[in-house]
Amino acid sequence: MTVSIGVLWDYEIDHEGDEPMKKDDGNRSYARFSELAADENAEVYMANYRKYSDGKLSESYKWNGENWERKKDIELDVVFDKFKFDETTVELKKNIQSELPMLNAFGLEEVCKDKLLTYQSFPEFVPETALADKETVRKVLEKDGKAILKPRFGSEGMEVRLIDSLEEFEPADNLLVQRYVDPSGGTPHFDFEGAHDFRVMIADGEPVACYYRLNEASDLANVSMGGSRKFVDVDEIPETVLDLIETVSNGFSELDHTMYSVDVMFDSEMNPWIIELSSKPGLVFDDEDSEKRKVPVMEKVIRMLVDMAQS
Repeated sequence: MTVSIGVLWDYEIDHEGDEPMKKDDGNRSYARFSELAADENAEVYMANYRKYSDGKLSESYKWNGENWERKKDIELDVVFDKFKFDETTVELKKNIQSELPMLNAFGLEEVCKDKLLTYQSFPEFVPETALADKETVRKVLEKDGKAILKPRFGSEGMEVRLIDSLEEFEPADNLLVQRYVDPSGGTPHFDFEGAHDFRVMIADGEPVACYYRLNEASDLANVSMGGSRKFVDVDEIPETVLDLIETVSNGFSELDHTMYSVDVMFDSEMNPWIIELSSKPGLVFDDEDSEKRKVPVMEKVIRMLVDMAQS
């Protein structure tokens, strides 16, 4: 049986060009993903999520080994969810999960996307977090002299602000305040100094790739905000982070298959704190090093998707 994998995206695919994605790195990476899937007797169909209905894709792209072909009316066996999670897509995600196996399950994505729920699920490893109003912001500032403001829903550091006075606070819907973890002291684990965070990609509870991110221009270390990235081997992950990962993995233990990432920062005493959980860690590679690190992750994800389709 050949397994049909639907990889569903948002703005990354608009179905207007000869290739599915707007960026060359994305097209090259998912061509490789498709070739790896073929080795597992699976076919990959790339599409905007709006092309999905009742277990089928009305339009999609398929890599034939040389170029991308347009396909119509493809029946799927499993969905790899790469599209946004918000009020406009929640019901669709629930419907897909009722019709087909989906990576990730709705419950995991909800915990990852709702940062207040992330804190409530793992309070021992997430800095104290609350809905932001003048009183909650004042309390955090009184404790630490600084506070993080971030949207309750979102990812990749979007709209995250560091403030040090109440005058900088502007109320907004679904805005959170979080205690600030100062990463500027660096960490002896990796022998560097400066603001940083550390991302570990987790597949079925096991670390499969990791890298730290530095941002010399900001105390908010994130590649999408101008930071740099350096991969390290998974056997270099500090024991304290492995303990944290085990706790998070146990929280998702009822799910058959999971793929997510944990972003941590180390405080002045080298304790790791979860800054963000992501249900959609990127598999796109943009250089030789990231390709070498991410291809094994792709292979793991494909085996998970095939197993989900055949179970």
